[in-house]
Amino acid sequence: MLDKVLNLYALSTQVNKVLAYARKLTQIRFEKLEGRLINDTENVDSIGSSVQTITLSSEEDQSIGITLSSEEDQRRPAGASYVRWGRTECPDSADLVYTGVAAGGKGGDLGIADVIGGGSNYLCLTRNPHFNQSVSGEQHTRSRIYGAEYRSANPGPLNISQFHDAPCTVCQSRAGRTQSIMIPATTHCPTGWTREYAGYLAAAHWSHPRTEYVCLDEDPETIPDTAERDQISLLFHVEIVSSQGLPSEYVTGQDLTCAICTI
Repeated sequence: MLDKVLNLYALSTQVNKVLAYARKLTQIRFEKLEGRLINDTENVDSIGSSVQTITLSSEEDQSIGITLSSEEDQRRPAGASYVRWGRTECPDSADLVYTGVAAGGKGGDLGIADVIGGGSNYLCLTRNPHFNQSVSGEQHTRSRIYGAEYRSANPGPLNISQFHDAPCTVCQSRAGRTQSIMIPATTHCPTGWTREYAGYLAAAHWSHPRTEYVCLDEDPETIPDTAERDQISLLFHVEIVSSQGLPSEYVTGQDLTCAICTI
């Protein structure tokens, strides 16, 4: 009788060990499964955060843009912005910010009282202005701004656009290219830089009030129905006068080129 009791006790002990091992094995498998579920959830979230989102721009911009919402793209700095003078669209290497019209101070001969003041820089005015507190009618206690017009008395790249008003476009280079420069006297960019566009230097006539130099696109467009010859802000080619201290490589009479470069 005692032997049977001992055998039953030994059998019970073995069964308990088997059950304990089974419970432990089940717990391990459950923990592994739970870990896989957590990892799968994290992977789904990661995939969701990197999906491209398509955003439509406003009617004012009249363009469609694609924005990446991935963390990698968000870490990259925004691209440099610049004005493309003489064009209504951006190059393939950049995104459109807005299109506008070139404008500046009034051109004319020095000594005329109403053309010696105002700003000296050209502006790319938006085609959709919004005004705040304005006084109707022309005022004489203000600075003034006028649309910019192509001028070229002699044959040249601007000759085909003579007397037409100039458009402009503000562009933003692709993400990662954060610096932009205008290099005069060349149509090439340094090694490692991206050329956004090339063209010709333009500014006011040498006998008119001074303006800044801008890089006018080599294939300029015009604003339709603006062929009237107006005494407004003017854009002329910039020619070389080598006798005034420039190196011999700069030949008198040549129109200076330019390039807009980003990196």
